[in-house]
Amino acid sequence: MPDANDAMMEVADDGAETVADAKAEGVATEEGTAEAKVGAGNAAEAEAEATPSPEPLVLTEEEAAEAELCGEALFWEARHGRVEGVRQLVARGAPLDWAHPADGRTPLGAAACFDHVAALTTLIEAGADVNMPDRESGQTPLATAVIEGSTRSVERLLAAGAAVDAPDCDGLWPLMHAALAGSKAVVAMLLKGGASLVAGGVGSGPAELAAVQGHAAIAKAIEDEAASRKAAIERAAVAEREAAERAAAEKAAVERAAAEKAAAEKVVAERAAAEKAAAEKAAADRAAAAEKAAM
Repeated sequence: MPDANDAMMEVADDGAETVADAKAEGVATEEGTAEAKVGAGNAAEAEAEATPSPEPLVLTEEEAAEAELCGEALFWEARHGRVEGVRQLVARGAPLDWAHPADGRTPLGAAACFDHVAALTTLIEAGADVNMPDRESGQTPLATAVIEGSTRSVERLLAAGAAVDAPDCDGLWPLMHAALAGSKAVVAMLLKGGASLVAGGVGSGPAELAAVQGHAAIAKAIEDEAASRKAAIERAAVAEREAAERAAAEKAAVERAAAEKAAAEKVVAERAAAEKAAAEKAAADRAAAAEKAAM
């Protein structure tokens, strides 16, 4: 006997065919109208009416119901890791970020929860929002994967650019959840991804939360990462200061060289002026002596 999800997908198929038939009939009607107008000499008007409207698509009740059905089917296919079902529904145009009415969890969140990484990857590649939070908890698919220990999904979501520090409704972000759960592998991935180490809305940072839960090794790993980041910042500050000092010294040297050159040129110019003045005076003296002798 087919299960509920299979039945849902069959109904979704029937709904999609009905909507497609309706759209095809509508297109045929519009084309017929356009041809009639061309025959009457209204080719421009017919072409304008036959052109698809750029306005946002407004679904009929039947189309909306079909989309809702496909979205729910996609959620359950992702939840159970049925990759082929996910692919079929994605190809059919099922809403990728459909939210479950109970808590707002999306198909991506459902796949992440149970570490169905193949289904998760299919949804990501189709364009599902990797940062869409659950309505009830505010947890993103990454946070869900962290809480459930879905290591492969954590890695895949991080690679897809999931926000590593997105807080949930309790002010906790993924690293804090990993610290509470005591997952070394997940903590290592999040630290590598640049997760924040400061205190959150709960007033305690990831290291403190890990220590409170008795996860001493994780607390130390987070503290070591904090020390490493601090040292890196200090090294960068030292390097920046040294670079600024070098630049200032180079500028001073250039300015000093320019000043020395200007001073040397001034001395040369003054010597030349003095020599010229002396030569002119000597010439004037000789001329005066010659004039006097001629008298």
